Amino acid sequence: MTKPWRETPLIESAALSRAAGCKVFMKLDNLQPSGSFKSRGIGNYLISHLARSKHPGELTPPSTNGTNTPVNDGDQPRTNAPAHFYCSSGGNAGLACATAAAQLHHPCTVVVPESTKQLMIDKIRAVGESDVIVHGASWQEADAFLREELLSKDPGGVYVPPFDAPDIWRGNATLVEELVKQLAQLSVAARTNSGVGGPETNGDFRTPMATDETVIPEPPDAIICSVGGGGLLNGIVQGITSPSLNPSTSSSPNVPSWASTPVIGTETLGADSMASSVAAGELITLPAIKSAATSLGARRVCQQTFDYATDPSLNIKSVVLTDDEAARACVRFANEERMMVELSCGVSIALCYDEKRRLETILRSLGRWRGEDTKVILEICGGSVVTVEMLETWRRAM
Repeated sequence: MTKPWRETPLIESAALSRAAGCKVFMKLDNLQPSGSFKSRGIGNYLISHLARSKHPGELTPPSTNGTNTPVNDGDQPRTNAPAHFYCSSGGNAGLACATAAAQLHHPCTVVVPESTKQLMIDKIRAVGESDVIVHGASWQEADAFLREELLSKDPGGVYVPPFDAPDIWRGNATLVEELVKQLAQLSVAARTNSGVGGPETNGDFRTPMATDETVIPEPPDAIICSVGGGGLLNGIVQGITSPSLNPSTSSSPNVPSWASTPVIGTETLGADSMASSVAAGELITLPAIKSAATSLGARRVCQQTFDYATDPSLNIKSVVLTDDEAARACVRFANEERMMVELSCGVSIALCYDEKRRLETILRSLGRWRGEDTKVILEICGGSVVTVEMLETWRRAM
């Protein structure tokens, strides 16, 4: 079955590394088919459903062996009706659903509230197999309309949640699978370039090289990602805690453990549902979203995210920055890296540009700071909801 996401490059950024005082590697998920990491989780959700339902004419269900393979939850009923995917998101999840459905040649309907930016409505409508319905003043109203008026009347209808589903988390975990392979390649290249020896490398880590991919490389000192509803963070945590990356020390004493890798979740002030829940010691719902980073606009993170964030066996850290800091980071990133990203991504980049060196402070507190040898993965999660005009507006406000 076609995989509706792609392996994305892992590239060291000289500019970000200088600013952060350590090695910063960008994981470029803004290059996914939908323009954001959502292609991973939403894409896996769709193909997992199709694999379970075995619709007539579908390809053979995906294997459960090897890397980058979807895994089924097994919790949805089978149906003989052709699948029609429904999503109530005016953000990246809706665009990812439409994009993945088109790649899989299935119809998709996205219901968005009236507050959705016309830019996003046009992007979703531009995807071949999708339909967009604008309804309601809020997401809750749009979602209720989808469920009551559309989904309930379609025997082949499949509801696609934006972030709170195990299939989505497993799709997002493919990011870590790719990191393992790409960091192994970087390690081989470093040894070769230093004269230690190793297979020949072309210095391009966008595609697999002839290396032994069974070797587990040294884990990074941190992974930075943005947090909205928590689906991305959940996938990363599930990836780094995978048994395949953490063999027992008795059987593999020389293999580094990934499970203790710090995952730093960033949010903008006013959309900081994870940080607020952690501070309160319980899962809470924000009364309203007061941040311009609308892609992070989940008033409540999912239960699994809260459980991970408060698990003492994991190194999950929360950082909250302002919209202004995120906007300045987006402008600077565009100038230095020649890529446009939205505010929800800029908040993670801002942590690396941060003059207060909060990243260094966090890693020092965890015993993970090694100066210039510190290795940080920065998830560039998306750039769908951004234009040159937006960047110019943010630049003028600096």
